[in-house]
Amino acid sequence: KAFLFTEFERDLIGILKRKRDEAIAEAIKHCKIRDVDVDGTVYRIAYVINDDPNTSIILNTLLTERHDVQVAVQVMVGIAKVSLRSRDGFPDVADLASKFGGGGHAGAAGHTFPQSAIEELLRSIHGG
Repeated sequence: KAFLFTEFERDLIGILKRKRDEAIAEAIKHCKIRDVDVDGTVYRIAYVINDDPNTSIILNTLLTERHDVQVAVQVMVGIAKVSLRSRDGFPDVADLASKFGGGGHAGAAGHTFPQSAIEELLRSIHGG
C-alpha cells in the first residue's frame, strides 16, 4: 500500500492536529459571552481574543458547541482584525461588519479596527 506521507510525517501531522485542536478548545473555553444591542436587537455574542490563524475552525466550533450564541467573533489584536460568524447567516454578520467598514457575506464577515481602539474594544468585551 503506497502512502503519500512517510510514517514519521503522518505522526508529525497527527501531533500538529492535536496541538491545533487543544489550542482551539482552550480559546473556546476562555471565550467571553456578552449580550449586545445592535440597532435595537440584542444578540448573544461570544468573543475569542487571540491571533490563532484557524479562525473558521474556532468560530464554527464555538457556534456548534454554544447553541445559546448567535454570533461568534475572533478579535486578533496583533493584526487589528475582527472576524465574525453566524449560524446559517442569521444575523447577517456582513451587515454588522459593514458598520465598521468591513464586509463579507451573511454567515462570515470581518473588519479591521484602528490600533488606537484596542484598549476600548477589549474593555467592552471584558465587561468593563
